[in-house]
Amino acid sequence: MNPDGEIRDTFKKLTNVFEMEEEEFFLHYSSKGRSIKTEYLQRCLALTQGLRVPEEELPFSNVYMASVLSKQIPEGALIHLGMSNTVRAWSMFEFPAGVASSGNTGCRGIDGVLSAFLGAALVDSSRLCFCVLGDLTFFYDMNALTNERLGSNVRILLVNDNGGGLMKTSGSAVHQFVGDADADGYLVAKGHFGGRDSGVVRAYAEGLGFEYLSASDKSEFNSVCVRFLTPEITDRPMLFEVFTNDYDERAAFDRMSGIDASAKGKLTQKAKQVLGPKGVRMIKRILRPSE
Repeated sequence: MNPDGEIRDTFKKLTNVFEMEEEEFFLHYSSKGRSIKTEYLQRCLALTQGLRVPEEELPFSNVYMASVLSKQIPEGALIHLGMSNTVRAWSMFEFPAGVASSGNTGCRGIDGVLSAFLGAALVDSSRLCFCVLGDLTFFYDMNALTNERLGSNVRILLVNDNGGGLMKTSGSAVHQFVGDADADGYLVAKGHFGGRDSGVVRAYAEGLGFEYLSASDKSEFNSVCVRFLTPEITDRPMLFEVFTNDYDERAAFDRMSGIDASAKGKLTQKAKQVLGPKGVRMIKRILRPSE
């Protein structure tokens, strides 16, 4: 618990409280010498890998970029993830060993993502620091880029889908009950800052001394990201603006959230292997209680 002694239980799920310092807690339990079994975890991971959607089947989107870049982030780098679509997209993939990741998820909002990232980059100017964020998150906090101590270790990937893409995904209430047209006009801030590709970000970034990169499709992205992933710190910070659209973003999430019908048999067999006979019987009782 927090050293100030106050119990915090945001989701009202707390069952036990350990009134001690973290060091005392971990020293006590690490000395128990309990073996850690990972067989079930490994089977689940293998099942997950077997259901991965090939990146070439994904529309050009935040999800596609995550599938391509996540495995290529240089060793030792830090990557800071923005909110909403970004953290959802990038959480579907793993980073190489030695890459540290963080984000403002606890804030549950877009405010301060860029500022927090730049603060982390300032702490260690010798370390490559990447930030991935959407256009609303970027514009909310763009004044942070005027910091005169900004280092050349900063790399920003700006996914510009011209609005709050999360609100137009299939599972959102906005998409289900409001519709895209009204959402564009009243809820997702479409057309802000001059629109999707007005050159506003380019002028702003270059005016602040950034190396500006951009892409609007897979071919351009795959070519330009080679420069963006340069493992050495270059003479200037980089800002890579990538233009996507809301329907491709939605389609990408739908593709990653579903299972191809052609893989049904394969999935069934793997699921049975993971769950075991007892688990399969339990699932059947839930789905067909009359049997």
